[in-house]
Amino acid sequence: MDTSEEITLETSSSETIFGDHVDKQPSHVTIDEALTMIGFGKYQVFAFVIAGVVWIGDAMEILLLSFLSQVVSCEWDLSHFDVAILTAVVFVGVLFGTLLFGSLSDRYGRKIIYIATSAITFIFSIICALSVNFPMLVCLRFIVGFGIGGNLVAITYMVEFLPPKNRGRIIMLVEIFWALGGILEAALAWIILPTLGWRWLLVFTASPLIFAFILVPFAYPSPRHLLLIKKDQESLDVLKKVARFNGKELPDVSLVLSRADEEETGNFKQLFTPYLRKTTLILMVLWAGLAFFYYGAVLLTTEIEIQTMHGHRCPGFSNESSIVNTTHLACTTLDDSNYLNILIATSAELPGILGTIFFVSKFGRKKILSVLSALAAIMYLTLIPCLDPWFETIMQYIARACITAAFQLLYVYTPEVYPTSLRTTGFGFNASFSRIGAILSPFAANLLSKSVIGINGSIVTYSVFGFLIAGLVLFLPIETMGKNLQATIEDVEKNWGEYSDDQNVPLEEGI
Repeated sequence: MDTSEEITLETSSSETIFGDHVDKQPSHVTIDEALTMIGFGKYQVFAFVIAGVVWIGDAMEILLLSFLSQVVSCEWDLSHFDVAILTAVVFVGVLFGTLLFGSLSDRYGRKIIYIATSAITFIFSIICALSVNFPMLVCLRFIVGFGIGGNLVAITYMVEFLPPKNRGRIIMLVEIFWALGGILEAALAWIILPTLGWRWLLVFTASPLIFAFILVPFAYPSPRHLLLIKKDQESLDVLKKVARFNGKELPDVSLVLSRADEEETGNFKQLFTPYLRKTTLILMVLWAGLAFFYYGAVLLTTEIEIQTMHGHRCPGFSNESSIVNTTHLACTTLDDSNYLNILIATSAELPGILGTIFFVSKFGRKKILSVLSALAAIMYLTLIPCLDPWFETIMQYIARACITAAFQLLYVYTPEVYPTSLRTTGFGFNASFSRIGAILSPFAANLLSKSVIGINGSIVTYSVFGFLIAGLVLFLPIETMGKNLQATIEDVEKNWGEYSDDQNVPLEEGI
C-alpha cells in the first residue's frame, strides 16, 4: 500500500477561473493552469482506472503472502525463518524497484516504465507457479517485488493529469482499489487454494495486470515529464488531446515551467533544515512503524486463524479435523469459517479508507492518526483473552480498518507538510522507511508467534507499536488541516515560522 512518487497539491494559476469559463486566457501558462482550464473529465477517469488496476494487482500480490507462506511451508517443510524470508524478500524487491524505476521514469517517461514494470510483475508471478524448490521461489518473488516497486509510477502518471483542486481527494480515492484488491485476493484464496492449489492461485493473482496491457497503449505521455525534458510542443500537443478527449478545446497558449517545477529538485539535506528537522525525524519513524503495524495486521489475520485451529491459542476454538500434521504448526488446512473470517477482516480496509476521506477534513490529521493507531492497538489486545470467535472477528475488523486509515493519513499529511520544492523528495524519502517496517514485520508475525512467547507475544508487540505511534504523532510540529501549502523552504520559514497549530489560514489545495 505504498505511493512514493511525485505528488503536487497546489496550483500556481494566476487567473481567476469560474467553472468552464476563464476570465482571461494568458499567453503563457503552467501545466497546472492548463489542467485547470481542461478540468476533470473522461481522460482523468481513464488515468484513474489505470492507477486503480495497478493498485488492485499490487494489493493482491501483497495479501497473497499471508496464504502462500502457509501452504508452501507445509509442502516443502520450511522452517519458521524460511517462511519469514519468503514474505520479507518481496518487500526488499519493492524497495529496490521503487528506487530504480522512480529514477528511470524521470528519465525515460512514465508510460514506458509502467509497461516494463507491469510486464515484470505479471511474467514473474506466472513463473513463480513453476517453482520446483524454495530457493527458486524466493528469487522469483524478489523479482515480483522489484516489479511492484516500479508499478508506483502509475500513481505518478495519474497525478500528473489531475487539475490541482482534484488531486488531494483523488489520491485518497485511488486507495479504494487497494482495498478491493485485498478483498478479491481473500475471495480467490478461499475458492482456489482448497481445489486447485497455490500454484494456480499465483496465476490468478497476476491476472489483473492483463488489463494494464490493454489500457496503457491508449495512454498519452505525461505532459509534465515532456515539459521538464524540454519537449514543450509535444507537451502542449498532449494537453490539447486531453482537452479534446474531455470534450473541450485548449486555447492557443504556450507552456512554461512553474516556480514549483523549477525548484522541484530538493536534496535530502534540506529535509533537515531547522524548520523541517523535527518533522522529518518523526515522519521517518512513523512511516516505518505504521508499515510494520499494517503488514503485521495483514499477516496476523491468517496466523491467528492457523494457530487457533491448531489449538495453540484459544483451545476451545480449535478444529482438530483441519490439522494435517500436528507436528508441523503451518500444516493446517483452513476451512470455510477461517476463510470467511479472513475475508471479513480484509474487507475492513474499504470503510477504513472511506472513513478517512470523510473525517480528515473535519478533525485534522494528527488527532485522527493518533486515535486510530491507539484504537487499533486496543482492539488487538482484546484478542488475548479468547472471549468468543465472532468477537475476535469483529475486533480484527475494527483494528484493520483503523490501521489502514492511519496509514492512509500519512499519505495525506506527508506531502502537505513539505514545501513544493521538497515535496517529492520529502515524500519519497520518508515513504522509503515504510519498506524497512514491511521487511521486519514478517519476522515478528512468523518468528515471534512461534517462539516461546507465542502468538500473544506478537499481538502485544504490534500493539505496543500502535501506542508508540499514537503518542509520537502528537509531537509533530504542525497540523496541516486549514493551512496554505508552501512553495519553498523560505516560504515555510516566513509563513509558518515557529510551528503552531493555531495558524489557521485557508488551505489552497488539500483535503
